Amino acid sequence: MTWYCPNLPGAGPGKQCDEYPFASTNQAIGVEGRLINNVRTPTFNASLRQVSTDHNQAAGRDLAALLRPLPRLHLWPARRRRGRLAVQCPLGQNPQRRTTVITSWPGEGLALSRLLHHRKVSMQPPTHLHDLLVSTIFTEGLDDEMDLWTLGFSALWVKGMDRDAVAEAFSLDLVTSTPSHLNELLDNSEEGGPTWVGEAGGWTCIIPGPTDDDFLLPLTAGGREALCFSMDMGGHDHFKYLKDGEVVVAFQPTWPDPVHGSDPHALDHLMEGLRFQTSGDDVIEDRVDEGESISSVLTLIGRITGTDIAADWLEATHSLIYPR
Repeated sequence: MTWYCPNLPGAGPGKQCDEYPFASTNQAIGVEGRLINNVRTPTFNASLRQVSTDHNQAAGRDLAALLRPLPRLHLWPARRRRGRLAVQCPLGQNPQRRTTVITSWPGEGLALSRLLHHRKVSMQPPTHLHDLLVSTIFTEGLDDEMDLWTLGFSALWVKGMDRDAVAEAFSLDLVTSTPSHLNELLDNSEEGGPTWVGEAGGWTCIIPGPTDDDFLLPLTAGGREALCFSMDMGGHDHFKYLKDGEVVVAFQPTWPDPVHGSDPHALDHLMEGLRFQTSGDDVIEDRVDEGESISSVLTLIGRITGTDIAADWLEATHSLIYPR
């Protein structure tokens, strides 16, 4: 690529050298080429050419968005030969049904996207948000036995509070605020450590977040709304939707019957397609496990807040803020 690109016609402002994104070509095969009569010449059917920078970058973003919901995506060198990579994606929920695509670099996002869509790859397994949360928080090198339950994960979303109000309510020192991804929180989880604070769609997320009603009820007085989700070492999980100083809806995601609150059906219109109740040992097919239940409650939170749980929260850069 580095040898051949400068010799391609059409170079100039607004252009990038990359594989032209059509699945019918052999992408990146032999792109470094070989010397023929002292001229670097591509071998095989490499499809390098000058393409629109905007088009090329858009294709890369499309690929990233396409593959993001696939926590079990496997990417490995195909014998490390001629720069090729093999991408293996599961089809639907059957781990035995997979499709393998030979590709190279993100510049061919459009071709790969088209092929995956053509194969009707299931892009969002039912556990995808749970899996993304786990992979975000628990980075390499941590105890393998640690999980969300052992951690005591808790998160709070509040609507109607600006950054100063959040700092006042949670005793945070805004001077200590530093840009941070969620995966940095656990690295700083010592006693007196920071709180992760994010803002999107008019909502503020606080992790770890308080869960007791004595704190949350007065916090939501005056028309504020709040969503609370927590898991503890005892195997208990809780979801609450509070508004104007009262608990409107409350239930245990993995065992959602009964639903408590002043209006237990207030969120029913947002529940379509969500499955919370985990399956018993006697259920063999179409089971609901804890991962799907947790993903469902995270999806519900995204629907209530009007935000993308993955892009706006789990994968976004927000702030670590230390207490006063």
